[in-house]
Amino acid sequence: MTGLLASPTSRSQPEKVAEVFFLGILFVIAFVANSTICYAMLQPYRLKTSSNLFPFSLAVANLSLALLHTPYTMASLIVDHWPFDIAWCQISGMLINLVSMASNFSIVLIAIHRYYLIVKPLSDTISVRRAKTMVAFVWFTSLVTAVPPLFGWNSYRYIPGKAFCSVDWQDGGPDLVYSVYLVVISFFVPLGILFYIYRAIYLKTKRQRKKTDYNTLRGLSDQGSFTYQRSQTLYQKLACCLSRNNSQGSNSSPSTSERGNVSSPATSRSYSFELSPSRRDNALQREEMRRRREVITRSLTRQSSIYEQKTVQNALVLLLTFVTNLAPYYIVGIWSGASQKTASNGLDFFVTFLFVCMTAINPMLYGFFNRQIRRVVLKSTIGQFACQLCKCCDSDLDTRPDAATTRRGRNTLGPDSEC
Repeated sequence: MTGLLASPTSRSQPEKVAEVFFLGILFVIAFVANSTICYAMLQPYRLKTSSNLFPFSLAVANLSLALLHTPYTMASLIVDHWPFDIAWCQISGMLINLVSMASNFSIVLIAIHRYYLIVKPLSDTISVRRAKTMVAFVWFTSLVTAVPPLFGWNSYRYIPGKAFCSVDWQDGGPDLVYSVYLVVISFFVPLGILFYIYRAIYLKTKRQRKKTDYNTLRGLSDQGSFTYQRSQTLYQKLACCLSRNNSQGSNSSPSTSERGNVSSPATSRSYSFELSPSRRDNALQREEMRRRREVITRSLTRQSSIYEQKTVQNALVLLLTFVTNLAPYYIVGIWSGASQKTASNGLDFFVTFLFVCMTAINPMLYGFFNRQIRRVVLKSTIGQFACQLCKCCDSDLDTRPDAATTRRGRNTLGPDSEC
């Protein structure tokens, strides 16, 4: 505990190397993942659907955060101080605050879009115009929340433990009020909305699966009821013909009939009779229907349980990732302001690293793990790469002396042809 409360000191050389190394890996992953999604979404007609606008906003926010934070933090770690202009410290601190809030709110927009698709599929869908308005509102709200420290309500300064310019969490009085306000707007409000939305999605999924199972079993029951009526008619006919069957029992062939008992469900009376092949088939059909209902019931129950578990797991992963990345950063900040103490360099860097990890995790959770977005990315990136490769190979063929004879009669891609 003493180490956590210790004053920030200069980092040792191994600490610098380790921190710069991990930040470098994180930056490469975040830059490649978010740039790929942005490039795919910027293709013609990709941003004309509301389902693509929200992930695009998230990717832009994450890419901006990676570019504004990591390179300057790595430089600060190497020289052990802020090597750039003080004005840039103020501006970069405000921009980091802005894009981090925009990232959190974009996650909320994606959840709201899923809420309308699953919970309210028959209501008005989110149009492209409405989606653009929601994205603009998110970025405007983030800007309004990030600007006050530039005008005296709290301030942006270089934090040695975090190694970048951030809100001065240690300022007390009115400045501490801004810190609390920032945490509420940036963390608790999005977390509350996400919890409500994913809970509603889970309950809707559970009700829908139960309704589907009920309708399926009801269809089987109707089929079984029809079979039951036919069987009741058979019981009555057997009862009426019982005496005649008994008197003619000696004439029945052992190879084509079988002796057995029948009980009418209405009278609970048992009769002895000779089962002909057609009657044995009816009994086998009823037994087969009963077994089929049992198999389908078990299958539906198992599928419903698996689907509900998957829904719960997805919601928990998204919520836990959101909390794990952001909560430690804000908790340490509020603790520093309330206690007027400075966290150690190790703790400050660790919570900041978790905070910036969302730039690499979010494109995976909300981009590449989404089937629709993954398909768009594959078509836009790998497809374009393959097309350019084909053009390059075809251009090489054109430079050969025998290219004209080689290409004669073939339908190959030329340099100006389209894929």
